[in-house]
Amino acid sequence: MKRKADKPEELIKDIVEWDVKNWWRAIEYWEETKQFDDMKGKKVLDIGGRGGGLSLYWALKGAEVICSDVSGDSFENAKLLHQKYGVENKIKYEVIDATKIPYQNVFDMICFKSVLGGVGYDDNFDRQKQAMESIYAALNENGTLCFCENLIASPVHQFARKKFTGWGSRWRYLTTDEIKELTKEFQTIKFRTFGFWGVFGRTKWLSNVLGTLDGYIDRSIKEENRYIISCVCSKKGQKATCRVEKDRIAGGEEV
Repeated sequence: MKRKADKPEELIKDIVEWDVKNWWRAIEYWEETKQFDDMKGKKVLDIGGRGGGLSLYWALKGAEVICSDVSGDSFENAKLLHQKYGVENKIKYEVIDATKIPYQNVFDMICFKSVLGGVGYDDNFDRQKQAMESIYAALNENGTLCFCENLIASPVHQFARKKFTGWGSRWRYLTTDEIKELTKEFQTIKFRTFGFWGVFGRTKWLSNVLGTLDGYIDRSIKEENRYIISCVCSKKGQKATCRVEKDRIAGGEEV
């Protein structure tokens, strides 16, 4: 049964799920970079959709979305979320391996959040390359890729992941240079990095406090020490020279 969210904060939490302050700022960067107001009827593929947050985000903008994951185990929870906001008629569910997307030249938009690290389990950069090649092929000629991903970040983050997370030693975290390598087929690439302390918040209250703090101090933290990268990559026809547009506010580079 459809139930209206109590307040915008609830919607944001349902979309983002964890370290809400930092990851929401990363998602908002997509909107800052490129206007997506007119998404009615646009075809969107959400890769690694899990709980369905990004599928919800685009469906609320009018897009026709495929919520996908490498297994269908999370689809029931995703369906409940989508029913809560009354967008279930805009979303379909498919089991899709990001390295073998069974579509070519179809989607106006492909999106994902915190996926490539899992694709690259056990230091497999080649699989991460395969995923990005598969994504590029699945986009139509004017398609856009929007994604947020975990960076290797600071020595503090690297130590904490290995010490306190079960997957930390297997997940393949990326550098900004590797992100540029993975996206080099696109004509235009824009990115910004976010967050340092928010990931260490183990309660909702602490995560919000640390995430809010990050919003004030991001500019004072070196780009390579932040732990989230948000990217918007435009295909726009045939392969062209890679151009990364510098974000002069909070990290980025032009090549």
